[in-house]
Amino acid sequence: MGNCFGFGSEGVRAGSRAARYQSHHYGGETPGGGWFACCQSRGARGDGKVSKATVCFGLFLGILGILFIAGGVIVGYYPKKLQEPIFFYAEDATQHEFLPTYQLMIAIGVFLFLSAVCACCCGAKIAACCLLLAFVMVIVVVGRLSHSISKFDSERVESDIRKNMMAKINSNADPILDYIQQKLECCGVEGPSDWQHNIKFNNKAVPDSCCKVETPNCGQNFMPDDIFRSGCLTNMVHKTTTYFHWQISFLAFFCLTAIFVICFCCCINPCSY
Repeated sequence: MGNCFGFGSEGVRAGSRAARYQSHHYGGETPGGGWFACCQSRGARGDGKVSKATVCFGLFLGILGILFIAGGVIVGYYPKKLQEPIFFYAEDATQHEFLPTYQLMIAIGVFLFLSAVCACCCGAKIAACCLLLAFVMVIVVVGRLSHSISKFDSERVESDIRKNMMAKINSNADPILDYIQQKLECCGVEGPSDWQHNIKFNNKAVPDSCCKVETPNCGQNFMPDDIFRSGCLTNMVHKTTTYFHWQISFLAFFCLTAIFVICFCCCINPCSY
């Protein structure tokens, strides 16, 4: 383990070779003094090859970057690929508090992966700049995360969902609302009576999606026990709040992981970072 991070005898010998090389080519004075020699011993071997410590650092950071990118894709695009309408309602209802988690995660992942590539190809100095930029971005995300949590208002979310769903009910039939009513086994916002505001149904019928067993025109002539009696609002608020908290928790976990990895990389190669 010590040799992998450049703390073994090989790292010491590499530092000695680097110091002798710099002393020979610069008239006995090493640019940057001990810092340069130390970074040479930790970042590159005397034969010009990348040290094991740098490879370990780049590999570890690159894997974390890939995980961030994959997590962002899963959070941001997987629900949309499934065409899950509840997720779209969740984003619309929390537009004031909603944090674009997947975009931030992908951006952090790109910078972490870029830092890994720079560590192996461009030298420790450029890698340190990328790592510092990634760290600053993580801190900004943590601040934005705290702001979103403090600003989240469940009453506003409930009001937004009620307004959005009533707008759908007052307009023509909406496939998304039909899907939600069947998925959550509910009817209307507060109950089936909400459909009286729709000219098409006019309190004489409900959409077929309100039926417990959906068949063509089952909402025209129905018995009270044939349709869902509860409204969709309570379930939608619960789903939306859960979705928001899940995204916040997911982002917080990755941010803490990123901070840990960045600190770990600094401990591996403190001279460069």
